[in-house]
Amino acid sequence: MSDNKVNNKLDFRNVKNSQFGGAQTDRMEFSELQSSKRVYHTTPILKDAYTHFIQQTNVDGYPTFVEYWQATSSAKDKLQFSSDVAGSKAGTYIVLQEYLTKRTHVLYYVVSGSGVAPGIGDIETPINIVTNDSAALITYATKLVIDAIDEFTAIQNGLLSSFLEIEYFQFGETSAIDVGTTGFISTRLVNGTSFKVGEVVLEYDVNGHPIYNGSTLKGLLYNPYTASFDVERDEITVTATVDLDPLISKDPTIYNVAMTTANTEYSLVLPLETKRFQMNIQDHKSKYTVSWVSGGAILTKSPGTTYEEQGLEVIPGKDTIYFTGKKNNLTMEIVTWK
Repeated sequence: MSDNKVNNKLDFRNVKNSQFGGAQTDRMEFSELQSSKRVYHTTPILKDAYTHFIQQTNVDGYPTFVEYWQATSSAKDKLQFSSDVAGSKAGTYIVLQEYLTKRTHVLYYVVSGSGVAPGIGDIETPINIVTNDSAALITYATKLVIDAIDEFTAIQNGLLSSFLEIEYFQFGETSAIDVGTTGFISTRLVNGTSFKVGEVVLEYDVNGHPIYNGSTLKGLLYNPYTASFDVERDEITVTATVDLDPLISKDPTIYNVAMTTANTEYSLVLPLETKRFQMNIQDHKSKYTVSWVSGGAILTKSPGTTYEEQGLEVIPGKDTIYFTGKKNNLTMEIVTWK
């Protein structure tokens, strides 16, 4: 107790006593999610372990808003099937969505060799059936394909059953199955659950220093992975006087290009003297492709990712960017700087 002495008197304010016993404390310290003791450091931002986080960034790539979530249970759907009638299922499809990555799995039907991928999902897998197959046979063929996908499992209650119970292995809420034009019926049996374990809202001063709860944290950078502020990396000090004005991007302009039809090429003519631009699909609804030549080689970007270029020299004849989305009714958000 001598460490608590102040002015030769014991100061008991620094002694912490719990009302719980040792066994109770041990149980509270254990993390079911991590299957281990909670020996990591919590922060004023992060109160518990998280399974994923969602962040928004500014034009410099610094986080301005971060939410941390812990997913706790998975969703389960029931899918009722119907028979094929003279090849009616050819080219029809169902869509399942992963919770964490928001990737979409499109399962489309090929009937006796007829039927092609719709081109609207991140991963598209054929299900081969035969003309006039019964609902039970289509159910079984679908189950075999779903069981081969790591993110889902399917249960068929007997070979003559015409429905599946599909469970999502990734915990958390997810969109219900999209049955498209198959004529199938989807029913949500169990909603997945998750809860927020932390969030942070950040601003930045003119020098790029983060402002947290009204306090400017000079020399620190926010680390979204650990929900903490880390020491900023050393910077190189330039002593020479250089006119950087021609290299500095100014005057941002925002464009919202409507993309009503999937797999259709859209374009935007970049303003001359554009030095930098960023683009992404609004609300991260789909993956997309980018090209600098109409119908030419493409670069494919996953949902939620941003494509950007810097140090550009936009001149007449080389000033147009082309892009396509994989779903209908999308909006491409583009911001340019001169």
